[in-house]
Amino acid sequence: MRNLSLSDFSHINTVNSSGSWNTSGEAGDTRRYSHGRFRIFTKEKVLLSSKNVQWVQNISYPGPIGEAHEGTMSIGAYFVAEIQHLKSDEDWVHQLDPNSAGYVLGVLTAASFGPTSCFSSNSYWVSLRGLPNFSDDSYEGTAGTPVLDGEQGGSKVGIYQGSSERAIKTAQVMASTAKTAVIGVAGATVAGAVGGAVTAALVPGAVQGPPGQGLVRLLGTAAFVAKLNEIHGFHSDAMAKFGNGLKIFIGKVEWPFSGGLGVANETSSNSPEFTGNQTLLSGNGSDSFASMIRQETENREVSVSDELFGGCAFYTSLIVIGFLSLHAFIWLCTRKKPWQEQLVPHAWMIYLFSVVMSHVYRAAVLNSMQYMRSHVGAGTGKGGLYLVAVLQLLVIGIGFTAFFVGVMVLALRRVRRREVKWIPKNEIADPDMRQSALISGEYQAEENDSFHVLFECYYSSLAGPRLWLAALELGIIFLDAIFTALIWNEVVCLAILVSLYAILFGLFLLLAPFVDKVEGTLIVVLGLVEFVLLVMDFLGALGDYDSAEGMEFGSLVLGFVAIGLAVVIAVYCDLIPTISALWAAARRRFRRGRRADSTLEEQSSGDADSEWSELSRWNSGRVEPERRFDREQDHIFAPETTVAHGLSVTEDDSRGREEQEQTRPGGSSMIGEGGGQESAKGVGPRGSVL
Repeated sequence: MRNLSLSDFSHINTVNSSGSWNTSGEAGDTRRYSHGRFRIFTKEKVLLSSKNVQWVQNISYPGPIGEAHEGTMSIGAYFVAEIQHLKSDEDWVHQLDPNSAGYVLGVLTAASFGPTSCFSSNSYWVSLRGLPNFSDDSYEGTAGTPVLDGEQGGSKVGIYQGSSERAIKTAQVMASTAKTAVIGVAGATVAGAVGGAVTAALVPGAVQGPPGQGLVRLLGTAAFVAKLNEIHGFHSDAMAKFGNGLKIFIGKVEWPFSGGLGVANETSSNSPEFTGNQTLLSGNGSDSFASMIRQETENREVSVSDELFGGCAFYTSLIVIGFLSLHAFIWLCTRKKPWQEQLVPHAWMIYLFSVVMSHVYRAAVLNSMQYMRSHVGAGTGKGGLYLVAVLQLLVIGIGFTAFFVGVMVLALRRVRRREVKWIPKNEIADPDMRQSALISGEYQAEENDSFHVLFECYYSSLAGPRLWLAALELGIIFLDAIFTALIWNEVVCLAILVSLYAILFGLFLLLAPFVDKVEGTLIVVLGLVEFVLLVMDFLGALGDYDSAEGMEFGSLVLGFVAIGLAVVIAVYCDLIPTISALWAAARRRFRRGRRADSTLEEQSSGDADSEWSELSRWNSGRVEPERRFDREQDHIFAPETTVAHGLSVTEDDSRGREEQEQTRPGGSSMIGEGGGQESAKGVGPRGSVL
């Protein structure tokens, strides 16, 4: 048996169920492990393969703390596992599941414990049996697993045969490819954005403002596809494999440190109550067991343990802290500069803020609501994690939603007041832009309009009158996460989501709100793919297992296509503009450096040679018209014409020098009165009177 994870733990009094658990000689605990797998096999073949193992056990601590003998423990345990029919021997399945429930029951008959330290190697003997016939109405009928039907709202009958090996492998390859592509594009774009922010902070004017929201849309699409596996209800093996490969985009990451997050609350209503060495299925045990079966099938794959939620909160905090640290560095670099030079680096940081929030937003809302939904009613979980869940909902969920909606409201208000002008394409003055088939218009604002420079990346992709669509889209994402976590009827949940995304897709299609028509076309196609994906999931929820399997595989393929389209959008809208901006800044910097070096070399060589070459020309009596620099007065003389030793200058030269004399500081004479001879003060670099 492998991959079991602790999903519930509580201390109990193993002698008196109403007594305090820490009573001497009566202490113990009850715990539940989930999501495990096991196989029974010989050298020739697999006899029984199972998944979704739910293991429940009670332990009496060693004496004198518990009622077990000193140095030993006593244990009672059982588990329920979902049979994988295609991977199991038919004879074994027929004997172990005569009622076609799709599950097998395992009861612990004996145990051998290793040393009672933090970790031990234990051996268990287990008896496997078919599920009993429960009196609960939910289990009436001879076919299928009707326990799923009443709660999920579907109409599935028969036995789910599982996805084919080929479908599962295809799903795994698609998930790995999509995950690699998203992480690669996101990593490259974020690295470029960080470079843009740092460059703009250190070298004012070196780079322009940030790109739009392409990467935000990519991360949102990846989270949307991964979230489908979180909708309570039936998920095929292939869809589960695909969703698990993308769960990092919705924060499904385990707590990274050993030892877990400690003990949950003292009481637990999730586990059936057993005391002492009570027989597991005696008396009311079957009723408790039936209740446990129903609860586990409802919670399968969607409940959030302390470790899982703690991991989500931990990595979310790391990402936010990393962003805040970078922002603090940018502030330190720009705090003493004029405010105009601070705008662009902070605009890059606001772009990065939107990227960070797009990654943690849906994860924080979804996981917080799932954790509270799983534990509040049952009285389990940790108080500290409840506080984290509430803070994530308030700060990230509601806080960022209010912030983003506020930015959109202010932007729309400024557009309507013409503080930022939205110019349709047919009104643009530039004829080349009017003839462009790729844009629908442009924004015009004052050069140092702080709001527009800082927040343009939030709305630059949308035409002025349609800015409210961005706020509507974020609101639908927020509701999506809430409904997925709280509504446990698959049909109702998917019906609501289909309605919401139908509205959003219809508005994108009819209003054509995007400035860049290439981007707009890609986003409309992406919206269509996501909408059809939801419709297929909805139809699968209404059908039987066979139709659901086909619909879910179609949804899987469409999810892969959606992520591919989102990757193209992110590359086109964000990655290419970011790299282009950095490349242009680097080239300008390089050319400026080369030009400065060349100028210095020319000046140094020119200063050394100019006096000798000019003296040589004067001595030979051959001087071409030139402009001579007076080193004493820092003024430039007018061109001279005929020059000869002891001769006066021409009339044109005399008039030109008189004009310069009038503009010379202090009115000092540069041309003598006696026939145009120069005074000593007006002499060039030779230092002699002509």
